[in-house]
Amino acid sequence: MAVIPKTDPSPAYLQAVEEITRAYKSLPPRPTIEEVEAATSVLHTVNTSQHTKLEEISSQPGPRDVPPELFSVLQQVRTTQVLFHAHEQRKEAAHLVETDEMFRAFDELIQRASDLVLGVKTQVEERVLAFENEVMDCSLGDPVGEIIASGIEMKRIDGGKGKVVDGGGLKGLVVSSSFKGRLGGGDLKGLVGSSSFRGKLGGGDLKGLVGSSVGSSSFRGKLGGGDLKGLVGSSSTNKPTSFITGGGDTEKLSLMKVAAIIENSAKNGDRVLDLQGKLMEKIEWLPVSLGKLSNVYELNLSQNHIMALPATIGSLLALTKLDIHSNQLINLPESFGELVNLTDLDLHANMLKSLPPSFGDLNNLSNLDLSSNHFTHLPDLIGKLTSLKKLNVETNELEELPFSIGSCSSIVELRLDFNQLKALPEAIGKLEGLEILSLHYNKVKRLPTTIGNLSKLREVDISFNELESIPESLCAVVSIVKLNVGHNFADLRALPKSIGNLEMLEELDISDDQIRVLPESFRFLSKLRVFRADETPLEVPPRQIIKLGAQAVVEYMAEFVAKKDLKFQQPKKKKGFWSRVCLLFRK
Repeated sequence: MAVIPKTDPSPAYLQAVEEITRAYKSLPPRPTIEEVEAATSVLHTVNTSQHTKLEEISSQPGPRDVPPELFSVLQQVRTTQVLFHAHEQRKEAAHLVETDEMFRAFDELIQRASDLVLGVKTQVEERVLAFENEVMDCSLGDPVGEIIASGIEMKRIDGGKGKVVDGGGLKGLVVSSSFKGRLGGGDLKGLVGSSSFRGKLGGGDLKGLVGSSVGSSSFRGKLGGGDLKGLVGSSSTNKPTSFITGGGDTEKLSLMKVAAIIENSAKNGDRVLDLQGKLMEKIEWLPVSLGKLSNVYELNLSQNHIMALPATIGSLLALTKLDIHSNQLINLPESFGELVNLTDLDLHANMLKSLPPSFGDLNNLSNLDLSSNHFTHLPDLIGKLTSLKKLNVETNELEELPFSIGSCSSIVELRLDFNQLKALPEAIGKLEGLEILSLHYNKVKRLPTTIGNLSKLREVDISFNELESIPESLCAVVSIVKLNVGHNFADLRALPKSIGNLEMLEELDISDDQIRVLPESFRFLSKLRVFRADETPLEVPPRQIIKLGAQAVVEYMAEFVAKKDLKFQQPKKKKGFWSRVCLLFRK
């Protein structure tokens, strides 16, 4: 229903239009679509986190030595703490969402006002249509943003003759310095402060109706039956204002800011996202919108306090490198196995105890770091990772390795240091491409004889174990360059007799063992340049020779063996008469 009178609009009418427009233009910057989506994602994430934590609290049994009443208070304190923490994380996101809802309410009111003002052709519009080909000049002295244009002159029809009407007609609707168009059906530019307005009053598409001074980035609706887009434009400098504050180069990011970064990265199609050490300490969960990063191939979330990854991470199908080290991850979502293009995964320094069954689907995984977690065993699925080249599980609580480790046929580096291993499976001998084997600080008493099959092995570190002997088969691996069997203390008393077969050996450490004599074949280690035997009670060679260096030891052993052989080659002297007599009397 039209409310414009057939005569020129009255002052009261214009004042009403002015107040409506001024009220809308006085609003703060409107959140962008990306910011609203980020806030929605944050609210979902916080709610999920809160629900999970509350369930964990409710399922905790009370200790025997704590009275039920006291334990009940403790549970309520924990619950309140979770709720308070969630409330703090919701604040910014909830405010943003509520602000967007208020803008939607204003949208509807502006829509209604627009329909009332522009719903039908007025007498003024009919007069202007008669002069649709004439240029209508408007001058505006006030800056863009004022509702009433002072001194606007507009040519219009009066009794069939073109006359200039001062301040009449469309005061309050035109604030631009350049108005051109046809009221009621033509193109319009600068209707309300914008230089990019195009549309039809009463039925056309409208863009940029309200200009830069309002500050919002988007308005979605219909004005007089048409689409209304960009009602509130950007600032006068064309630089968009973010509704989300904070997040400078050195400032830690809030959950809301993280969500906004994810939204922007997804929108821009970013390939790399680095959030290393940038999240606030209280952020334990990532927004579910993480799954939108479908183009990202490298993601760094390390050195934060993340406790869980959203299931949506499985949507990052382009991801090839993921670094989440130094967080507080307790487990991985089942969807993790959907990251089929992943080649590098760093999970060290977390709180993981197990891997999801889907982990075995990571067929392209090449480098895997699970060190400094809480694993007591590795699942059999580790054998499905046939592309694995580097596996690091040091500093865990491993007591054994699965037999399936032998299926990791591509592995070249295996680090097992600082665990509770007592032995290695015979299947280790199937790792024919293995070059580096490190398992110092364990409880290994013996090595499997199949270790002799590792024909490409270059470095072996079995120090700080309980090794009682070294299999002769190890000396068949002539490619070994570094061998450390030191610090096995009272257990290791001898080196294998065929140690001299290791013709490529350059470094050998037998410190803190109980070896007293080096094998005779030691003399063949012509490339040995580093030999450590600190605190080892060697008698052959003597300590003064060891101080002269590795090759001095090799030369000494060569001379020692030569003298020994010469001694055995000399014929025994026949005993003299008096010797036989002395021997007879002794009897």
